[in-house]
Amino acid sequence: MDWVVVVDDDTANLKMAGTLLSKHNMHVTGLRSGEALLEFVKSNHPELILLDIRMAGMDGLETLKRLREPGPGSDIPVVFLTADESEDSEAQALQAGAVDFIRKPFEPAVLVSRVRRIIDMQNEMQRYEHDARYDSLTGCLNKHSAEEKMEELCREETGLLCVLDLDSFKLVNDLCGHVAGDSVLRSFGQKLRKNMRSEDVCGRIGGDEFILFAKNMKTADELNSLYRRISADFASEFGDLLGKRSEIPLGLSLGAAAVPRQGRDYSALFRLADQALASVKHNGKHGWKLAGKTEANGDGEAPGMDLEAMTAVLEERNNSYNAMWMGRDAFVSIYRYMVRYMERYHGVAYRVLFTLETRVRDPEEKKKILMTFRQLTQHSLRSSDVMMEIGDDRLFLLLPEAHDYDIAGVISRLLKQWERTEY
Repeated sequence: MDWVVVVDDDTANLKMAGTLLSKHNMHVTGLRSGEALLEFVKSNHPELILLDIRMAGMDGLETLKRLREPGPGSDIPVVFLTADESEDSEAQALQAGAVDFIRKPFEPAVLVSRVRRIIDMQNEMQRYEHDARYDSLTGCLNKHSAEEKMEELCREETGLLCVLDLDSFKLVNDLCGHVAGDSVLRSFGQKLRKNMRSEDVCGRIGGDEFILFAKNMKTADELNSLYRRISADFASEFGDLLGKRSEIPLGLSLGAAAVPRQGRDYSALFRLADQALASVKHNGKHGWKLAGKTEANGDGEAPGMDLEAMTAVLEERNNSYNAMWMGRDAFVSIYRYMVRYMERYHGVAYRVLFTLETRVRDPEEKKKILMTFRQLTQHSLRSSDVMMEIGDDRLFLLLPEAHDYDIAGVISRLLKQWERTEY
């Protein structure tokens, strides 16, 4: 219900305006002086103020001048009420900053229609302003608004400037599609806003990169508590969001810089927080780091993770019974390790290369075919097997501790399943 405040020292006018507007589903508050209005807006924020120009004591013009000073209520639109028929009074009202004026005695239809039009226009402007400032997917401030606000906070406040990044988010888009990726981002935005305090400010500054200013937060323990709240709440939805792909090691990494201990320049503070984030990524992801904080291991760059947290990362939080799919860099490291392991312990592994040949020319359709084959292959292999995609048409498999009949069985099973697909 829209809220209108009517300010008039004439009780009859207050009652009449209140009765007319209440009949049209508006909540009306009546006040009898400019002083009463200025006190009222300190703790209340109506959608519109109807203000009489000619009042005993502080008149409407002086009241509006005081109302427009920085502080509570300065953004509330004001419509002047006047019994003066002169054109000068109209010009005077608009020059003072009123959005409209209404003559007394009230014409019921005119009063209601003008008030409704102004409120609707105000609501529409607020929607436009909201859309211009906030990211529609996550509900956080968008990049431009976030950076603008962070610059202000770094100049004037004390706290921690935090840069947050979702671990393995690219895998979500690659394996589950962008619709699932949007769901993950939407969920994270909700969890971030839910777990920060009312005085904190957050924004989305990139695809899966967010920024947060935690006011009056100073210590590593406080940062650890904040990280764990956000991370645990976000992790609780992994299974529902990703379905069969819940084995993706989705998680959160965070880097932070202290304000003003490490300065007040936003750009410099952001670089420090971003460097701390990069350190977390380099040391296993799924953790936090406060820039410049030294740890007992002597490198001064250790992320804030205990043994339990690190174990959860290494175990990917979920046990998967399918083959592991990984990018080239990770695959190369695994491959080299397994070769050394087999040489040392006389183990055996098979390498298999699948090449897809297709006459399809559409790149998107070719990508869809490869994705289908990759998923089929991954779900047909053992959890100890590893696979990597090469280019747009090949899959390379590494099958440890396999025998000839295992390889024949794998190939036969894959070909039979492939024949059941639309391709």
